[in-house]
Amino acid sequence: MDENEEDARRGAEQFIPEYSDSALRHYELLGSHLQNIKGYETYGAMQDAFRADSSLFRRGFVESHPWGTPDQVIKRATEHAEAFGTNEIMFVFKYGKHADRGRREEHAALRQGGPAGAEGARSAPPSRSP
Repeated sequence: MDENEEDARRGAEQFIPEYSDSALRHYELLGSHLQNIKGYETYGAMQDAFRADSSLFRRGFVESHPWGTPDQVIKRATEHAEAFGTNEIMFVFKYGKHADRGRREEHAALRQGGPAGAEGARSAPPSRSP
């Protein structure tokens, strides 16, 4: 997130793929250990695909995560909340970044008030109860 849209885009293009790489490593999706485990064959096939080319996975992270100016992030996060039917969202500002940049982004988001404080998004979507 950045007040300047182009700077936000550059940051998203750098830091979100770095974060996606940490997810690939954390969930061991570049390994081959799931291929022969009953019930995990689909994951094994994903591992093969990710080892061959993980760029779609990394690109998907950039495309699906909220990033941009504070207003753009709030808008995208609100769209996600409405699509998933939730009234709680967790933001991670520091993955792949220097801690000081992550803190600046976090403080900028807090100043904006998050999705509940955004113009046109003052009320959270209704909760879905079982």
